[in-house]
Amino acid sequence: MWKQKTNNQYRYSKYLLCDSIIGFASCRVESYRNDLLNKVEEYYKQEDIDIIKYIDDEDIAIWLIQPLIVKEVKATQIIRQLAIWTKYLEIYIYPTR
Repeated sequence: MWKQKTNNQYRYSKYLLCDSIIGFASCRVESYRNDLLNKVEEYYKQEDIDIIKYIDDEDIAIWLIQPLIVKEVKATQIIRQLAIWTKYLEIYIYPTR
C-alpha cells in the first residue's frame, strides 16, 4: 500500500519487499520456492555449514538478509532475488519454453 507522507511524497509500505518474496514463494509456481531452496543450500555449502536438516523458512530468511554489494551499491539478497524473479517472470512460470 502506498502512503502519503506529510511532505506530499509517497512511499511504499515497509513490508513490501517481504510481502513480495512471500507472494512469489507461496504461489502455485514451484520454480520460485525451488529457486530459493537451491540458493539457500548453495549458501550453506559455500559457508561450510552442515545442512543435514530440512531447510525451513528461517534459513531462507537468513539467506535473504545477507549483504550484497554490486558495483559499489549495497543491498541484500532479497533485492537481488526480487529483481531476478520480476525480470524473468516468464522463465519461472514456463521453465520449458
